[in-house]
Amino acid sequence: MYQELARLIRLGVQDGWAAEAKVAGPRYCRSQIGASREERYFFSITAVLMDTTDNTQNNPEGSFCGG
Repeated sequence: MYQELARLIRLGVQDGWAAEAKVAGPRYCRSQIGASREERYFFSITAVLMDTTDNTQNNPEGSFCGG
């Protein structure tokens, strides 16, 4: 299920409807694509696009802290 959801969100990013709200320029964008609802046990779905190319933070585990 995760792989299919990830695939659909990647298509949504390409089509411009997922992760279209720029938070810190074009390298960090997000958008809510599913509001919290009882049918989803009050979970919401947020798509995030975080481009960590040229990560200069040099965190030992390779992670990136956006902001």
